[in-house]
Amino acid sequence: MPSPDQHNWVSYFSAIMSSCVATMALWVASRQSKTNMAKLRLDLYDKRFAIYENTLGFFQVLGGGTESLQTDAFVAAQRSFMKSYRESQFLFDDDSGVFELLGKINVDAYKVIASKTRAREMPGAHAIKLVAEANDVYATIDKSVNDLERAISPYIRFNKALI
Repeated sequence: MPSPDQHNWVSYFSAIMSSCVATMALWVASRQSKTNMAKLRLDLYDKRFAIYENTLGFFQVLGGGTESLQTDAFVAAQRSFMKSYRESQFLFDDDSGVFELLGKINVDAYKVIASKTRAREMPGAHAIKLVAEANDVYATIDKSVNDLERAISPYIRFNKALI
């Protein structure tokens, strides 16, 4: 039969071990929470940066000639941009202006597409006028892309935690 001193020692040891296990579990939970938060930041960064990349890619293919509007690459870029445009309303604060800028780019892109498409069907001076209009609107989109870069910038910097 164990002596009372041995029984007390076992009780103390058991209490200390329980505290150690609880402390380790708390530490693991804390680390897991920090890891999950970092993963969330990275996922948001990836989604937000993809919106910028898709917009830039669409802007670049939009600048091509009339025949480029018929290619699979253009259609794919336009679809990616549209998806990004719709997603942006959920990934950025309302006051960031990102969703509104992408909406403006979307409307202006359709103006460019329509002007280029109609210019292909029109003769001489009318075609030149439509191409000039398309170029003017394209320049407006370029300014909107610059505004988008400024609006998106705080969300794609990894030195600040914007979740």
